[in-house]
Amino acid sequence: MLISCLRPHIFMYVSVVCGLVWFDMPYNENRVFDRSSYIFFFMTYWFFMTLFTGMMEFLPERTIILKERAAGSYRLSAYYLSKTAAELPARLAMPCLFLIISYPMVSLSGNIATFFSLCGVQLLAALAGEAMGVFIGTSTMDYEKAMTIATVTSLALMLTGGYFVKNLPEFMGWLRYVSPFKYSYDACIKLGFDRDVPCVNGETLEECLSGAGMNAVCFFLCTYHLCLFFLVLRIVFKHMFFSQTK
Repeated sequence: MLISCLRPHIFMYVSVVCGLVWFDMPYNENRVFDRSSYIFFFMTYWFFMTLFTGMMEFLPERTIILKERAAGSYRLSAYYLSKTAAELPARLAMPCLFLIISYPMVSLSGNIATFFSLCGVQLLAALAGEAMGVFIGTSTMDYEKAMTIATVTSLALMLTGGYFVKNLPEFMGWLRYVSPFKYSYDACIKLGFDRDVPCVNGETLEECLSGAGMNAVCFFLCTYHLCLFFLVLRIVFKHMFFSQTK
């Protein structure tokens, strides 16, 4: 209970710190990297937070579930749906609160539609992280194994997501297309750079010369892959969870 009460305060503190670090960024070529790093940070932060929270969602309650199932207290599907429905609003509220605080401070965009779109993509990324966490937790049913697999897998997907390394070796290039970091980051970059970037020093910059622009097809493809990632892992988790608690 103490951890649950502290979490909103921790998230608000982190959002204020982020707002101060990236405070009032002007929209020009000198701050392109800063803007993209802010986007990458909040996407990565919430993916990891929901991943490790989701990983511990059912592990501590497995023994209780087995006992109550043996006693015929309730159907397993009823437990699964009620627990998911009860915890989902609180988990989705925190990423929204983070953006509500930090977004105006960093001056990412004055367009209200951009804010709600970023919020939607962030929620999809958070749901994808949670789905990956519950999948790993259910497939291992062991805290140490789940923590090791989750750490290694999530770091590998983050490194191949396209922010740190643009040109991956050919034998690792396929990892980029199974990385939720790539799709969430690409979608938010399309939103964050929705108009031409003004030049300041006359330096050659791709975004400055042509503008990032809003490619609607690219944006919807990214959100589609995030939804697919979430749904597939949730469906697989559901079958694994049901089979292990029979």
